[in-house]
Amino acid sequence: MMVIDDFFNEEDFAAILAATDRARNTPEIPACEHREEVDHVGFENSKFWMLDMAAPLTVNELVKRGYFTSLTNEKQMIVRYHVTTSPYASLWHRDRMADWNGNVVDYIGLTLFLNDWDSNNGGLYIYKDEKGSDTGRFVAPKRNRFIFNPLDYWHGVTQIRNLDVQRHSLQMFISSRNLIK
Repeated sequence: MMVIDDFFNEEDFAAILAATDRARNTPEIPACEHREEVDHVGFENSKFWMLDMAAPLTVNELVKRGYFTSLTNEKQMIVRYHVTTSPYASLWHRDRMADWNGNVVDYIGLTLFLNDWDSNNGGLYIYKDEKGSDTGRFVAPKRNRFIFNPLDYWHGVTQIRNLDVQRHSLQMFISSRNLIK
């Protein structure tokens, strides 16, 4: 697990924020495409949009930092913009499309937090090494903080408890084919 603060330069981060502003004026992802995911709960006050423009910016930054070779097909990456509010939470899960209990990591999960956050509101990114483990670690959301999960650790999000706050993030899923090991 890698946590990288100030992942994007200010210009690229501002471009992503502008794209999220524009996205909120468009229809959100239909309910059937995200609310049926059994590892996420409490969707009733949350909204989700696809945000394809963030894919090239993210890929370029990952390549520049030496984590990936160049991706020739942007469809190898999915980007969703999440605005989550109480009572949203996610249960322990993995981001791979392959069998969660196997050893094949075909897709890697990445998270970019878009706003500062008070950890007392819940919404913490939690992760652990093994499915059966009863201990783990957490990452507090912070503006322009990036989580890179190349080993696809079991992870989740603690329940957001405050009805008056919104947690803004990009959830990205990228093919592991071009990962530099």
